[in-house]
Amino acid sequence: MMETEVAATEDAARLIATPGLQQLLDRFAQEHFLRFEERVANLFEFLTSNTIRSTDESFLGEEDLTAFIAEAVELPFLTNGHIGASATLFARCQALGFQRAPGGQVPVAAQGPGLLLAHYDPHVSLPGCFHKENVQLVVCTWSTFQKLAELWEQRYPGPSADAYVADNNPPPVAPREWAEWQMAHNALTEDEQTVLQKIKESDSFSGVAPEWEYWFSRKSKGQPCICLDIVDVPQESKRVASAALKAVEAVILFENHRLMQLGYVLNWDNFNSVETVTEQVRRQGLAVQLLPILPRDYNHFVEEQVNKTIQLSKYIKQEDDLSESAVDSIDPAQFTDEQLDPQTVKIKTIAEAALFAAYKRGASDILIEPQTGDYRIRFTIDGINTAFFEGMPKQYGSNIVLHLKVRAGMNITEKRLPQDGKITLNIRGTPVEIRAATMPVLDSQEEKITLRLLSSTIRFPNLDKLGMRHGHLQLMRRALGMANGIIIVTGPTGSGKTTTLYSAVQEMDRERLSIVSLEDPIEIFVPGISQTQVNDAIGLTFARGLRALLRQAPQVILVGEVRDQEVASIAVQAANTGHLVMTTLHTNSAVGTFDRLQALGVEAHQIADAVRLILAQRLVPRLCPVCRKNRKPTELEILRIRKQSGVQLNPSIYHANTLGCRNCHKGYTGRRIITEVIPVDAGMRELLLKGQTHTEIVRHAEKAFGFRPILVQAMELVNEGQVDLKDAQKLFLDFEEDDRK
Repeated sequence: MMETEVAATEDAARLIATPGLQQLLDRFAQEHFLRFEERVANLFEFLTSNTIRSTDESFLGEEDLTAFIAEAVELPFLTNGHIGASATLFARCQALGFQRAPGGQVPVAAQGPGLLLAHYDPHVSLPGCFHKENVQLVVCTWSTFQKLAELWEQRYPGPSADAYVADNNPPPVAPREWAEWQMAHNALTEDEQTVLQKIKESDSFSGVAPEWEYWFSRKSKGQPCICLDIVDVPQESKRVASAALKAVEAVILFENHRLMQLGYVLNWDNFNSVETVTEQVRRQGLAVQLLPILPRDYNHFVEEQVNKTIQLSKYIKQEDDLSESAVDSIDPAQFTDEQLDPQTVKIKTIAEAALFAAYKRGASDILIEPQTGDYRIRFTIDGINTAFFEGMPKQYGSNIVLHLKVRAGMNITEKRLPQDGKITLNIRGTPVEIRAATMPVLDSQEEKITLRLLSSTIRFPNLDKLGMRHGHLQLMRRALGMANGIIIVTGPTGSGKTTTLYSAVQEMDRERLSIVSLEDPIEIFVPGISQTQVNDAIGLTFARGLRALLRQAPQVILVGEVRDQEVASIAVQAANTGHLVMTTLHTNSAVGTFDRLQALGVEAHQIADAVRLILAQRLVPRLCPVCRKNRKPTELEILRIRKQSGVQLNPSIYHANTLGCRNCHKGYTGRRIITEVIPVDAGMRELLLKGQTHTEIVRHAEKAFGFRPILVQAMELVNEGQVDLKDAQKLFLDFEEDDRK
C-alpha cells in the first residue's frame, strides 16, 4: 500500500490516546458512572455503537464525550464534518513541508496568517513545521476525525519543500514587528505578503482584512481563534430565543445538555446584552464558553442559518413557539443621572453589566485598571484575580470610572488624590453595598477604581462551618464561654479574621448578653448587637468610641482592630474589669502576638492577666477534586519543605489545572482555612511573666494543647491533595540558602 493509505488505515484501526486524553476519558467515565467489565479500547466508538443512559436520563454519544473534552480544555468544537480544504490551505501546508503523521492533526481551514487543525485529542503534539502562534487546535468527534483524515489523505498533494522547523519563541506584540516576524516564519502567498507589507508600513491593521487583526489580538492574549466554516448550522435552541441572539449578534456554535459555545461579534453596544444571554443560559445548568467572531463570518453564518430555517419551517408548529425567559436586572437604589450626559446611558449599562457579572460569580472585588493604551476589568474570586475584560477602549474605561465616582458620591473633578465612597444597589431584590476606592495612576492622568462587594460575598456561618480543626474549634468555644478576657484573631489582610469574629458572635446568646461592636467599616449588620462605625472626620476614633462603649454596660465588646497603644491599653483595661473583648491584630503568627502587644505598650503582666486565646489564621485556595493534576515534587522541593516544616512530601502531589472545569474556577473550589491556636493557661501565664522566649512558649503549647504551626498544617494538606504546593509555599516567611545562591 502507499504511505497515505497506510496512515489512513492506522487512523481507522485504533484510538491513539495521549496520557492527557486518557485522563479526560477516565474523568468522563467516572462522572457518568460508567462501569465496564473489560477495558474499552475506544470510548468514542463504544458510545456511538451502544446506548448509554446518563444520570439525568439522557442518552450519551461520542458528541457528549467530545463536548466534555471541549469544555475541559476550552477549545472550539468542530461540528462541520463536511468542511473542504481550500487551495490556500493546501498551498501553505505544502510550502511549510507538512506531511501528516499517522494519528496527527488534520488541517481544516486557513484564516489570516493562521491555520486551524482538528483532532479528537487536544494533547497531541503539534507538527514541528507549525509555529504554535500560527495554528489553532479545534476538537472534533472520533468519527468526524476519521472522515477528515480520509479526505485529507485523498486530496493533499504532499509537501513541496523541506519541512520547516519552527522555534518556540513568541512573536512580537507590536503590529510592525509582528508583520516582519510573519514574513520570516510563515509560508504565505504573494497577496498575503502584500497584506503584511501594508501592516508593516503603517504599523497598524487599518485597510486590511479584519481576520489579520483578529488573529493578532486573540493570539497575543493567549485566546482561541475560530472560523465559522468549522461549525455546522445548528437547529434553534430551546434555551435561548433566536431573536435574543440576533439582537446581540451572537450565534450558537455548539449546544448539548451541559455545554453551549456561543460566538458573538465584539461590539460594545451589545456588551451588556451578551452577558445577560450568557447568564440566562447558565441559570439553566449549562456551562457557557464565549468566543468572539468576525462580523463577516457572522453575516455569512446567519444567511446559512436562515436558509436552513426556511427548509425546516414546514416542521415547525406555531403552538410550539416558546416565550423568552425573564432577564436578570440590576436596579440602582436612590440614584439619578442628573450629573451625567444623556449619551452616557451606554456607559451606565456597561458598568452595571460588570457589577452584575461580579455579583453572579461571587466576586469579592472588581478592579478597573487603566493600562498604557486601554483599560481592563478584573474580578477577585476566591482570592484570585481573573480577567473579566481585556482591551477596553480608553474612552469607555475612563467614563466608566467617572460614572462610578458619581454613584459613589466622590468629587468627579479631583483626579490627583485618592477618594473613598459607597454605592448601594438592589440586585434582584437583594441589597448590595459596594465600597469604592480610587487611586491616581499614570502620572495622575487616569484613575484606578476598586469596588468591594460586601453584601454579596460575606456570609457568616457558625464556627463549625468555617473548616477549623475540631480541637481548635473546641478551644475557641471554651474561650467564648469565659466571663472576661481578650480573644485575639490574627493574620494578614484578607485572611478571614472578620468572618471568624462574626461567626463567633452569632454563636452567643444575643438575647441575654449585651453585645456591642466598634468597627471600621461595619461590613454587615448582625441582628441582636449594637454596632458603631468609627468616623475619624468627626473625632469618633477607636479610642474615643471604646471609652464610650464601656459606659453602655456591655458584657461582650467586639473591636474591629487594635491599631495603636491607646486602643490596646483600653482593651486590656476592659478585659480586666469584667468584659469579654474580641478583636483582631496584624501579626504573622500566634506566638508573635505577644511581642506585638508589648510593642504597643502593654506590659507582660497585663498580657498574662487579660489574654485568653490567640488564633492565627490563613486562607489558601482549595484544589478542585475533579480536575486537579498530579506530579512528582522535585528533590529541591522535598529538601526545602522537610527543612522548613519537618514534613516529608509524598512521592506524588497534586497541583491546580488552570483550565479548570465546570465544577471549579480555574482549578480551585473556594478557599481552605488553616489555624493555629495558643490558649493562655496557668503555665503559659507563668512563662509570660518570666519573659520566656518563643521557643519555650511554643514548646508549652505543643505539650499542653497539641499546637502545630500553620506551615506544618499547610504541608499536610499538600500531601492530602487539598492544596497546591505553590500556594502553600507562599506561607514561607524567611529566605533560605538556596534563595541566595
